[in-house]
Amino acid sequence: MNKPAWKMIAAGAVSALALAACAPGPSTAAVVNGSPITERQIDEIMAACAAAGYPQQGQEVARHSFVVGALSGEIVATGLLDQELVPDEELVKRFVVAEVGPAGNDPVCGPYIVKNMQMSVAMQEMSQGMSPEQLKDTVLGIFDSIELNPRYGRMKDLGDEGFGLVSGSMSADVQAPAFGR
Repeated sequence: MNKPAWKMIAAGAVSALALAACAPGPSTAAVVNGSPITERQIDEIMAACAAAGYPQQGQEVARHSFVVGALSGEIVATGLLDQELVPDEELVKRFVVAEVGPAGNDPVCGPYIVKNMQMSVAMQEMSQGMSPEQLKDTVLGIFDSIELNPRYGRMKDLGDEGFGLVSGSMSADVQAPAFGR
């Protein structure tokens, strides 16, 4: 093998390894802004919420829902949203505890529910305070920071319906909540 061909093969191998390191692997549910969410974390959240009495649907639908919820939590935690739109964590926690009971105080399930609520409120605020074009650009920017394991679905522009997740093999055959238009 001549030297230029060897260098091209080596460069290709390095590129493939670099891409593989960034992409969600089989034990990774998603990567948000460089922060991985592992399948084990999803298992732990699901178990903690079930033990605390937080309602769940069928296992596959629940798992997809928990992955989407974990994405929301990481979006809030990693600062992908304008923090002025994110409601105060303590205020949301008090509301969550009042609404869902013990699950809101669980050290694993509680923060999961709180971050989901913060994300929902921030997205509502964002959709009310932005033009459709600004909202689309902002949501697409958030989507660009997410690498979702394909079995949980894929991010998609849903046209006039907004933006959301299209189902993967571990989810129900429905579209997840869309983000405004």
